[in-house]
Amino acid sequence: MSEITCVLLTDRDTVMKVGQDVRLSPDESHHLARVRRMRAGDEVWAITGSGEAYRCLLRDADPGQAQLEVLEIVPQWREPERSVTLYQGLIRSNRMEQIVEQGTAIGMQSMVPLITDRVERHGLKLDRLRRITGETSKQCCRGWVPSVEEPLQWHDFLEREKESTLLVADNGADEGLADFIRSARMRRHQNIGLVIGPEGGLTEMELDTITGQGGISVHLGRRRLRSESAAAVALTLLLIGAEHH
Repeated sequence: MSEITCVLLTDRDTVMKVGQDVRLSPDESHHLARVRRMRAGDEVWAITGSGEAYRCLLRDADPGQAQLEVLEIVPQWREPERSVTLYQGLIRSNRMEQIVEQGTAIGMQSMVPLITDRVERHGLKLDRLRRITGETSKQCCRGWVPSVEEPLQWHDFLEREKESTLLVADNGADEGLADFIRSARMRRHQNIGLVIGPEGGLTEMELDTITGQGGISVHLGRRRLRSESAAAVALTLLLIGAEHH
């Protein structure tokens, strides 16, 4: 188990230099001093969520206002080489939270909720989902905090996603995602948009529209998976399993 201790700085646009002192928020200070029981002289990693991380020395373990000194700056800290944006059909709130938490831990770059034909619930607690990405990134010690965007209507999604490779989970596809990852084609795709349907799945028209504009339809095995399970399986294959191919 990793002994790395990580804190989240509140300002993503923070620019820091080696030797600079940083004061932590009361919440992060309490986390270090009371929860993690860190002491002055211990090493701490600080992230802003923009990819890089700062190796720091804990100068003052005050539980109300701890102070760090920046020792080293590491770009793209503990981040996967491939960038994956998850386009997730809206499902129940608690399951969306599960997807966001697991997707952040696995390594997704961002998550965009999709309003598709079979979506039954349009309400979404974006503030809560964004808090989950921050807390999970800190707990998993990754430099990037994934963004959670406003829900997109289907036609807006099709207009937007023209640069990345689109992969869509389709239980009826001929090719499996694992087979696609093992193929030579995978090496050409570093920016991927992963489309996962809602509880009722995507319609045939929606699937045909994606493949019609160059998207690749793949299955995730021969079992039918719930939407949140499909997202976790696909992200794991793309961001963890693909590292070994």
